[in-house]
Amino acid sequence: MKKLQVRQALEYGINRDNLIQVMGGKALNVPLTGVIPETLPSGQLGAIDMYKYDPTKAKQLLSQAGYPNGLTLNFLYRPSSESGVKSFQTVKQDLTKIGVTLKGVQSPDADFYTKYLQDPKVAKRGVWDLAYLGWGADWAGAGAELSYMKPLFYGKTAFPPTGSNYGFYDNPATNKLIDQAVSAKTLEESAQLFHQADEQIMKDAAFFPVTNPKEAHYHAAQVHNAVYLVGLQGFDPSNVWLDKDKQGG
Repeated sequence: MKKLQVRQALEYGINRDNLIQVMGGKALNVPLTGVIPETLPSGQLGAIDMYKYDPTKAKQLLSQAGYPNGLTLNFLYRPSSESGVKSFQTVKQDLTKIGVTLKGVQSPDADFYTKYLQDPKVAKRGVWDLAYLGWGADWAGAGAELSYMKPLFYGKTAFPPTGSNYGFYDNPATNKLIDQAVSAKTLEESAQLFHQADEQIMKDAAFFPVTNPKEAHYHAAQVHNAVYLVGLQGFDPSNVWLDKDKQGG
C-alpha cells in the first residue's frame, strides 16, 4: 500500500457504481470522486475525477508495481453495518477481476476505532490494508473543507492516535496547500487552494471516495423551528417548539 501504483490500481479496479447500487442507488448516494463534496465552496469548482473504472489499467499498474500475479489485501469493516458488509462483498468481487484477493477483517463496533484504526501499530503489522468508514464536516459553508483536510490528510500531525489520518498519508505539497488555504485572505482564494489540495490527494490515491450520501430527516407538522445542524447530523433539539394545542406548552 506504500506504492503509488498499487493504490492507483485499486482506484481503477473498484467500480464506484456497483458500491452506490448496493448502498441504495444514486437517488440517495451522490457519487463522490474527490475529498470535498460539491456542497462546499471548493467542491463547486469542478469535479475531480481522475480514475474511471478500468480493470485493464488496474492490472497494468499492479504489474508495473511488481505484482503481475496479483496480491492479497485485508479489508476492515463492521459486520453490524449492512452497507459495510455489502461494500466488502462488492469490492472483493471487483478486485478479483484484477487479481487482488480481498480478505475480510471483521470488527465489533466498539473495537473498530479503538483497537484497529486509532492504534497505528495494528495497521503497520498489516492486520488491515483497507477500511470502510465515512467522514463529515464539522460545520457547513466557507472553510468547512478544513474539517476534512486537517484531521484526515495533514501529514504526521494527523497520524493516529491524535488524528484520523489512518492511512499515514504525508505529502509536504498537500500540507503546504492546506496551510495556504487556511491563511488565504479571501474565501475564493481559500476555496481554490483547498481544491488544489484535493487534487493532490487524489493524484496520490490516498483514499477511494464513494459517495456524499443524502439523509432524510422528518418532523411532525406541529414541530416548528426544526433547524438542521451539520455537527449533530440532525435537528437542533434545543430550539424547536410545538403548537399549543398539540403537546405544546
